[in-house]
Amino acid sequence: MNLPPDSLTLLVLRHAKASKDAVAIADHDRPLIPRGIDDARRIGAHLRQVAPPVELVLVSTARRTLETLDLTHLDLSPECETIATRDLYLTGPDRILQTIRRHGDRRRCVLVIGHNPGLQELVEIWLGPIGRLPTAAAARFEFAVEDWSHLSERTPARSTAWWTPRELEGRSEAG
Repeated sequence: MNLPPDSLTLLVLRHAKASKDAVAIADHDRPLIPRGIDDARRIGAHLRQVAPPVELVLVSTARRTLETLDLTHLDLSPECETIATRDLYLTGPDRILQTIRRHGDRRRCVLVIGHNPGLQELVEIWLGPIGRLPTAAAARFEFAVEDWSHLSERTPARSTAWWTPRELEGRSEAG
């Protein structure tokens, strides 16, 4: 995917479906269930087709987000850095934006993997109301900014798109 030279891409991915066994497992340690594993692979295959190589991954330290990242098999640039940070664990859009601005530098494609409701609130900044951001849903935003330090809630997105595993189910990998 060729981007204009002044364009930055933000990919946002909600973790895939995780166990709900809150009695036996702490929330932070919940693993993916089989449906979540399938959905993570499906959304990863789609993102490989529609997004440029990822240069920075910002991921929550929760087990379900790290497992989601591992299963997507995304196209990562050779210089890609992955930062697992508790700052993205169950937080709001302001802190997510702060994390992107702090670590994004001049990288052209940044992926954030986290949780609702914060990710949904972030996505709705540029997409408007979407109803619900389901597990393993992903969004892509392109911005005409020089670097991530200029990104804010007021930054208009040049283009937007979002996908859910359910809508991709049954599609051919080419489509």
